[in-house]
Amino acid sequence: MPSLLDDAFTLLDQANALEQKASRSNSSTSNDAAGEGSSSTESLDYGSLLQQASTKYHEACYLMKRHVGRNNVEKSGDAERMRSLMVEKIEHYENHAEELMKRVKEHSRVERYPGFALERNVSPNSCWENNHASQIEPALCNVPAQNKKHVGSLKETPNEAAVQVASKASALLSTANKLDESGENSKATEQYLAAAQLYLDVVKILSEDDNANTDLVTSLKHKVQLALDRVEELKKRKKFDCDEVNRKLALLTARQDLPSANKEKPDCEEINKKLASLEPIHRESFSPNEVEVLKRSSLLTSGLFLPWCDEEAKTYSYFAHSSPWVDPDGLLALSEKQTERFYKWARPSEIVQMTHHSSKEIKMLNSVTPFTIKQYCVSDCSFIAGLCIAASHERRFKKRIISSLIYPQDESGYPIYNPGGVYMVKLWLNGVARRVLVDDLLPIDKKGKLLCSHTDSRLNRSKRNLNTRGSGPLELWVPILEKAYMKLCGGYDFPGSNSGIDLFSLTGWIPERIFFPADDTNVKDFETPVERVWERVYSASAYGDCLITLSTNNLTEEKAAEVGLFTAHAYAVLEVIQTTNGTRLLQLKNPWASEGWKGRYFSSDTIWSNPKFCAEVGYGATSAMTNEDDGVFYISWDDVIKYCSNFHLSWNPSLFRHKTSMHGLWRKEEGPLDDSFNVGENPQYSVTLSKNAIASRATLWILLSRHVTKQEQEGGDVSDFLTLHIHRSQDRIWYPQGSVLEGAYTNNPHVLIRYDVEGLADKYLSLVLSQFKKSNDLCYTLSCYCTEKFKLNQKDGPLHHCQILDDSWTLRGSSSSSLLHVGTAGGPVGKGSFGSNPQWSLLVSSDTKIQCKCMASKSLAINVILVQTGSEVPSSGHKQKSKRIHHIYETPIVDSGDYRYGFTVTKQTTLPTGLYTLIASTYEVAQEGRFVVHVMSDRKISVDKIT
Repeated sequence: MPSLLDDAFTLLDQANALEQKASRSNSSTSNDAAGEGSSSTESLDYGSLLQQASTKYHEACYLMKRHVGRNNVEKSGDAERMRSLMVEKIEHYENHAEELMKRVKEHSRVERYPGFALERNVSPNSCWENNHASQIEPALCNVPAQNKKHVGSLKETPNEAAVQVASKASALLSTANKLDESGENSKATEQYLAAAQLYLDVVKILSEDDNANTDLVTSLKHKVQLALDRVEELKKRKKFDCDEVNRKLALLTARQDLPSANKEKPDCEEINKKLASLEPIHRESFSPNEVEVLKRSSLLTSGLFLPWCDEEAKTYSYFAHSSPWVDPDGLLALSEKQTERFYKWARPSEIVQMTHHSSKEIKMLNSVTPFTIKQYCVSDCSFIAGLCIAASHERRFKKRIISSLIYPQDESGYPIYNPGGVYMVKLWLNGVARRVLVDDLLPIDKKGKLLCSHTDSRLNRSKRNLNTRGSGPLELWVPILEKAYMKLCGGYDFPGSNSGIDLFSLTGWIPERIFFPADDTNVKDFETPVERVWERVYSASAYGDCLITLSTNNLTEEKAAEVGLFTAHAYAVLEVIQTTNGTRLLQLKNPWASEGWKGRYFSSDTIWSNPKFCAEVGYGATSAMTNEDDGVFYISWDDVIKYCSNFHLSWNPSLFRHKTSMHGLWRKEEGPLDDSFNVGENPQYSVTLSKNAIASRATLWILLSRHVTKQEQEGGDVSDFLTLHIHRSQDRIWYPQGSVLEGAYTNNPHVLIRYDVEGLADKYLSLVLSQFKKSNDLCYTLSCYCTEKFKLNQKDGPLHHCQILDDSWTLRGSSSSSLLHVGTAGGPVGKGSFGSNPQWSLLVSSDTKIQCKCMASKSLAINVILVQTGSEVPSSGHKQKSKRIHHIYETPIVDSGDYRYGFTVTKQTTLPTGLYTLIASTYEVAQEGRFVVHVMSDRKISVDKIT
């Protein structure tokens, strides 16, 4: 029986032969290109051969690693030298394999076919680690990370230094593998961590070299991930002292990214613990992939924000600090207006002294009311408008939306002032509620005036039925909530947002945006008729399950000054009123607590001299004629339609009895850049509705939330335009056409799809995510809410074995015979030249699921079929191909159906044992063009070109 080493050397020989063959193929292609013709088939073989060679090298390295691990017991000098030579050989061939894959990618970019409906995908089999992941270590997705110290000084050039350090890392990794296999968990853990640290040193060295191989850097980072993941696995298998391991893990995972060095290091164990403490809605637990998505979304430019834990919030040591707590994440960046007036950061006690009110009381929360809130020096009108309406809702409906967010709290559950200066705030972001820790250092001017949003008790006027005149206590709930949200968003230099986004972070309620039509006689798909808007807003405001804000149009400065509104500004909708005589009014609050409306129903309008009207509206007639401007005003519905552009509605999730969420990562290489022809590789989910849901015509709401990235927080363009489409089907959707509801693309983080069940045809619904021209990896959360029971599941991806067939339909030179002239462009079934189309033989040795897709120029209508030509598999060692098909006499066993432009796919079919012929054709005879066929299966099958 051959040893592991014998098998490894055999693989190395095979890899070398494939590499030489690829070199000859490339050389031949170059010579042909310099002459009269070129061989496109050989050109395509070059990349395929290199890819196969790379795979063989990797497989050989894997076997050599296993050999080193099994034979590392002997400590003699000869054995140690042999081991060192083997480690160097492994490192050499791994690097060489990665270099080959780089050449494959470069070749692929050169050979990419213009005009394809789908850019050529890389076969899942092209990555050796995908095939053998279970034999190496469990895969680990990106862990949020932070900074590290520089590697010690090295006199060598970056690449020379990198080679030396990488060699040491590989040796440590081999030792770790050996210790791991022998069950010495503690020692193996130390070696894995040491290897990871050295690999990160290499990454650091290469990062300083502008000409460094980026694919090599990626590979090294992957090795780090594998090592760290194995450490986590060992910790689970055997309990031993993990404190030191956790410390090293935190430091190592922190080094895979480069934010500022003074940040708190993320603790992987703590992240895992917090994620484990989450309670998914009506689900037992998160899947490992979902945990990794939530980890990835925990680290932003502004800091590490762990998932919220109620127990931690209650037991955190708020009062244990001997001196006032200072946020280790540092001070927030100030806005331009704050910078102009800024004097210092001050604690509440110092602010009280500076304002000459030494006896003034400091309270976290004195009164939850929107009327005292004042936006100041920060461009976060949408957040403050949301804060106003949330405070109004809590006051009106006695639902603790705001007062439950801040800790520490008293026995009644209300937030209290902490002289220690540390507060924990609950905010929602990137799929779950997050913990945001802030101190109470606040920006002030030279007079001690707060340069951030705050409450002003002088705004409590008798017409608001709030009789608390005077200076009152210094309240902290508004500046603390604002500071927590600004920290989450990256600083007080906030670029602005919209109330739907901000209210979701503040409450976790379902955000919906309603656009007014520019012309009510011509309502666009994304707009809602005016009367329907009124009906929804009026009913939503009445029952306490919706928070409402609105935004103004882009008014000119002249018009804005004339009417007392501000362009593209957010206002809180405090009340929606319809009087007995049919008058429709909205009570709004400008977050600035000033600059109120100047049109009809403004504070000095003669309409308020009518006591009956004032009583019906709820307006204090006695104080109505005062000249004070607190930014609260009434405005008619007609003026809202005229000067405002949209409403933001945030709905209480408890309106739906049944709800669940799932979290996912959509990598940019999955599927085409443009999915207008093919959505088969897009993330897809299935919704199965219960009998009651169908019978009662249930309401289904689907919220797709894109996770905010570090790049977005750093001011990068938001180029991710995302939406979701609904299809009636239980199967994977491949064609974008045929949806029952098509969402609109938006770069807003939230997309809400509302769907009313129509009947039995909606028993199975497919949810297909779609992007407009992908550009980045994208994390997301999909939440479904329904009035009746349903099930949400993520669909399995395409069949995991894939063989890529690159070919073309070509014409031959002029010929007296038309059949000879068509060459391989034989045209559709039924034509005499059909048999000249490109064909392949498929050998299926056991029952196998199979699916084929074909991609070509968008100008070509294409089809692919599979015909069985034999039911017996040849005996072992006897190679046999199926025959070329010239005429189809019976229905093909697999058929993509009607000819379609640019892209076509067959249904998934189980093939019995036998020989098959695959044929790709165009709708017209003599149509030239390049194409790619993907033969996907759940088992490996043999595919050969029929010449």
